[in-house]
Amino acid sequence: MDLKPADYYFASRLHTDAWDNASYMDKEKALRMAYQDLEPYRPRLDNQRFFCAVCEQALWYLQGDQRAELQQAGVGSFNLGSLSETFQLAGRPADIAPKAWALLRGPVVKGGSLK
Repeated sequence: MDLKPADYYFASRLHTDAWDNASYMDKEKALRMAYQDLEPYRPRLDNQRFFCAVCEQALWYLQGDQRAELQQAGVGSFNLGSLSETFQLAGRPADIAPKAWALLRGPVVKGGSLK
């Protein structure tokens, strides 16, 4: 994927430090990984919505969220002393970023809802 459209996308969005500070190579890798993950959903979406979902998935990878890693490993909840956290995926696959999933299941999905 070309980085220029992705850079333009993130220029108009808040909380993109992980993207802004990533190297060219890491950005390229994140976009490639995101595209591969979301490619099965592409036939159901218009090009713009798919592109935005890929960008959000790439950002999620670059952020290296420990919660995301736990969810991808199948952890539903955890406790640490008196602190506990429960993850609510609400039908979202654990390996898809929440913002990317919202775009994938949004109102422009062709052919019905995602399951």
